Amino acid sequence: MSNEVDEIKNRLDIVDLIAEYLPLKKAGKDWKARCPFHSEKTPSFMVSRDKQIFHCFGCAKGGDLFTFVQEIEGLDFAEALKLLADKTGVALTQHHAEVGQSIKNRLLEINRYAAEWFYAVLMRHPVAEAARAYVAQRGLTTAQLETFKVGFAPDRWDALTGALLKKGFGIDDCVTSGLIIKKDGARAETGRGFYDRFRGRIMFPIRNVQGQVIGFTGRILVETPESGGKYVNTPQTPLFDKSSVLYGIDTARTMAREKDCMVIVEGQMDVISCYSVGMHNVVAASGTALTEMQVRFIKRYTNNIRVAFDADTAGVAAAKRGMDVALRSGLSVRAIRIPDGCGKDPDECIKKDAVVWFKAVDDACDIMQFYFDVVLHDLNLKLPENKKRAADELLEQIAKVPSGVLRDHWMEALATRLGVGIQALRADLDMLLKRAAPTYRSPVGGQKQPMAVMEKRSRQELLGEEIMGIFIAFGMPPAQEHGLGDELFVSDAVRSVYNELVLYYTKNTATTSGPFLGFLAQTNPHLYVGAAQWALRAETYYSDKPEEEIKREWQTLVSSLKKEFAKTKRSELTLLIKEAQRGGNREQVLKLLEQLQHIAHE
Repeated sequence: MSNEVDEIKNRLDIVDLIAEYLPLKKAGKDWKARCPFHSEKTPSFMVSRDKQIFHCFGCAKGGDLFTFVQEIEGLDFAEALKLLADKTGVALTQHHAEVGQSIKNRLLEINRYAAEWFYAVLMRHPVAEAARAYVAQRGLTTAQLETFKVGFAPDRWDALTGALLKKGFGIDDCVTSGLIIKKDGARAETGRGFYDRFRGRIMFPIRNVQGQVIGFTGRILVETPESGGKYVNTPQTPLFDKSSVLYGIDTARTMAREKDCMVIVEGQMDVISCYSVGMHNVVAASGTALTEMQVRFIKRYTNNIRVAFDADTAGVAAAKRGMDVALRSGLSVRAIRIPDGCGKDPDECIKKDAVVWFKAVDDACDIMQFYFDVVLHDLNLKLPENKKRAADELLEQIAKVPSGVLRDHWMEALATRLGVGIQALRADLDMLLKRAAPTYRSPVGGQKQPMAVMEKRSRQELLGEEIMGIFIAFGMPPAQEHGLGDELFVSDAVRSVYNELVLYYTKNTATTSGPFLGFLAQTNPHLYVGAAQWALRAETYYSDKPEEEIKREWQTLVSSLKKEFAKTKRSELTLLIKEAQRGGNREQVLKLLEQLQHIAHE
């Protein structure tokens, strides 16, 4: 396995990989971005091309390219290995045959086949004649149907079930995929008692960022009392979680990064129509308000979104539900409003006049301005009760804006529109902010903080990592006069790297991290990622400081580590002394007291 992992790392640069997910900016010899794993305003996520690692100084996540893919895609190591092997063209040995048989991979294969099957039915089967007429009436072209693999599920109980079983897929996996429903008393060995979830529906495959089909949305073709809802989605599965799905993300991500903007629409047809006129940075939340998981996906590519709303009661309600999460995450949100008479949604607007839609996107207003316009529309502000109602509703939205500067801006705008003093509004806003403090606190990260308090681990462990980081980053050999020994390090990883460092400097001299890290990658590759992260932290914090200041800082850290070690040792000895006293072992008590006294004099 190590040969395959090494070959993948040789073929794939971590900066290039992460740049497919995040907009990276050069920062000295490294790269930085806003962290995709926690909310932050100021970038604290660093990527090192030299060390082939990433590290976030806000949430402390870090590792190599495999770690990154595991974290951002929610995969285990075997799945990340297969994904990156496919990406780089590295052939996995038989040892990894079980990777292809994992449940997620089996479900992906079932969904891929089902999507092709639905598409083939729509394009060629006589049973889909009415469905073909419908998609033609909706203006869907052959090219659009092929690009998005729009299909049709026949109005039969077991059409897909039979096709999947004939293809050789296991019935239990088919049920787990959500495509097939199991009746009570169904028997897997006979295949009886199972039926299709999607029947008589236009099928829209939902893909992940890699373009793999993870689920479906089915729109009913002919509504009847027995047909269920107008839209039916794949249920929760190992692949599909509606709260994290964005329809069209696979086709939108590249342009979203290029344009530094993502357009959010409501339905699949809106995405397809936008794509057909060259606007590819468009995704649909598929009938749900934006969730935290969806916002996290969006923030991989941009911090700016433009959202299409209907300017009616339902549209405003949708705006409030979904935009709260977006605003709290630090996204810049603008609202797209389609002019009256130009269509009720992007799909209709584009079919009438695509130029109008493009202008509506360009003219999108700040989400708070959208709230103001809708709430104050046709409201008689001469009546005190209307002023209070408008203030209550709009202050609730202003309180959700993370930036104090922007809150003040909208407070002044509200005071002007209502014709009231800003102090009265500020008092009401302060009460809202106090009540909402646990929910609308500022995002974590964005400020430099002492490395020893970054994570909820022992101070001794974190001090050890920081000391080792300076050792490695600035080529400071661990000479005896430093008074360090591996017994001071409580972390097995730090202790092991320290011993490797001592071994290295008995044979070599170096002034940068590169040679030692290269040596470590060869001798103990399992220690490399951690050591490289410590070095990257040290470089980030100390690279702009003079050498003498770094040495003074390092000496302070060593002194703190020794004090922490002594404190821990004293606590341990005190407990041992008490145990020896309870056991009446006078000789052991005296021996331990001597050790305690020795530590006190150090």
